[in-house]
Amino acid sequence: MKNIKSIDIIGTELDNYSIVSPGINTGIREPDIVTGHDSRNYSILANSLQEMAQNMVDEYTMIYESIKQYDGFYIGRYELTGTVENPTLQKGQKVLTADIAGNWYQLKKACTNLIQAGQNISAQSTMIYGNQWDEVLDWLEETGSKTFEQINEDSSRWGNYNDYNTANNYTEDDPEYVAEAGTMVLPAGSSEYWKANNIYDLAGNARDWTQEANTTLDRVRRGDSYSGSGSGGPVADRGNNNSSDSLNLISARPVLYITLSSE
Repeated sequence: MKNIKSIDIIGTELDNYSIVSPGINTGIREPDIVTGHDSRNYSILANSLQEMAQNMVDEYTMIYESIKQYDGFYIGRYELTGTVENPTLQKGQKVLTADIAGNWYQLKKACTNLIQAGQNISAQSTMIYGNQWDEVLDWLEETGSKTFEQINEDSSRWGNYNDYNTANNYTEDDPEYVAEAGTMVLPAGSSEYWKANNIYDLAGNARDWTQEANTTLDRVRRGDSYSGSGSGGPVADRGNNNSSDSLNLISARPVLYITLSSE
């Protein structure tokens, strides 16, 4: 699939959270449902709340086993573009934000819809998990693409934040200057200076929702948006939003995992 980047995570494992009573725990966790809103929105993703919960556990398990077998997964080079029914990952296209898609559930559906029925692809797409986000950030540091400080403390200098230009001391005469920085969610991959290992807009632009659950109402999102600063919301930042929110500050980033071989 175009615009998906492979992440090599040999020697690491996704955290194995315990799923005993989905929806009851209050801490940050995955895979899990958030009963406060899933009970009203499950039909977007499943036939019942119980099926939604089981699907999440099954998917997480499949990804875990796929990573062990194939030594990695793939992450979208861009934030979602297109529509819920026909999602894309195309540079220069309008980012599919929650106000357009509707909410977390529709963004999750869009991530899954990247692999359409009938396509001869031995892989499946889904919304990124929090564990995978952390693995990507570790990979950026391990490869020397970004430093610990640029990831965990201040990402202003490599993302669409309201302080991008000032953090870099850029003026209109500098080629790296982006006049629209900090004003809106810009089209996917708008600046060559907002990428790391050829993955665009991890820092800034739109917050990216993940599948992590928080309490019985919220889903965890990572990083911050164009309206925030890179020090207040670096790429590693973990926040949360009500999963029914329809905000233009939030999008999602898909991942792709190879389906398991029967051999």
